[in-house]
Amino acid sequence: MKNILSLIFLTLIAISGFAQQKIIKLKNVPLEYRPQRYYIANIVDERADTGSLGTMRAGLLNKIVEINLANGVSQGLYEYIGSKITPNQQLVPVTMHIKELLLKESAGFATERADLNSNIQFSTNGDVVAELTYSGYAVSGLDVSASIGKLIGQMVEYNLKAVDDYLAQNITHAGQPTDKANITVEILSNSTGSQLAYSRTRPLTRSDFAGEVDDMSRAGAVTYSGIYAHYSFQKSGGITKYKVTLLPYFEQSKSWWADKNANNVKTILAHEQLHFDITAYFTCILADRLKKADFSNNAETVFQEIVNNCETERNAMQSQYDKETKHGMIAQKQAEWIKKMQGLMATVNCL
Repeated sequence: MKNILSLIFLTLIAISGFAQQKIIKLKNVPLEYRPQRYYIANIVDERADTGSLGTMRAGLLNKIVEINLANGVSQGLYEYIGSKITPNQQLVPVTMHIKELLLKESAGFATERADLNSNIQFSTNGDVVAELTYSGYAVSGLDVSASIGKLIGQMVEYNLKAVDDYLAQNITHAGQPTDKANITVEILSNSTGSQLAYSRTRPLTRSDFAGEVDDMSRAGAVTYSGIYAHYSFQKSGGITKYKVTLLPYFEQSKSWWADKNANNVKTILAHEQLHFDITAYFTCILADRLKKADFSNNAETVFQEIVNNCETERNAMQSQYDKETKHGMIAQKQAEWIKKMQGLMATVNCL
């Protein structure tokens, strides 16, 4: 008798330890919504645990079993959607990324409740266009499993429609999501190395001119200034955020001063300072134009064109300034240009 009881005990252990899964069938679950602007090209399960949907109690003994879809969650959902909707590959291809999909079952007095929570990202061409969360539940009698399929179908339908609504507001006539551009412009004020950043409160000094003198030049001094322009970007949710960095600088290592002008420092500094002021003025003009630019198509070309045009205008004004003042030698013209630049600088407020 003792041997028989031991055999029965071991058999019960073996049965209770056997891994079981209850497969939720979606074949007869309706899916009414048809996406108008995209089709589901792929579904990727990115959950930490992809082994099941969750657990529930089943059978007369209320045994805890795992819940899953046939062939797993990602393939099961893909087959379900594909069986209800014929994909139109002329539309935008979208990938579903399942970040969370968990079903929990709880029991009440003569009832059972199933709660489904999901978090799904939708991407196209590698860019996330939407991230949606869903929470729903179903209450039934002693067996809620029959309602779980409908709960999953409702979750899918909610997501499909929400993505379509998003694309309706963010799609081009070419059938691709728009690349909305958010542009910010930062003008640096910190000097780096031999590049002296422009400052309204810090004028040039004789010692800033540290470059090697050009003995073949008749000029008393030469200012080498320019505008450093660079942009970077990040894409997220169909929006590209561009950050433009500008620096109006005076290059000390290339700007030079002839020693023969030791007795005319004030006049020469006033002339050279205005060259730097012109560079600063066009930095503000460039910043304003970049803020108003449309970067949604071919940002690199648009950026470079705006920078080049502004640089052409800046160089033209620098040349005009030297020509009219004869490099600062005509005092009256120099005074007129100082007044002119004071007026222009008053119209910009970026520095």
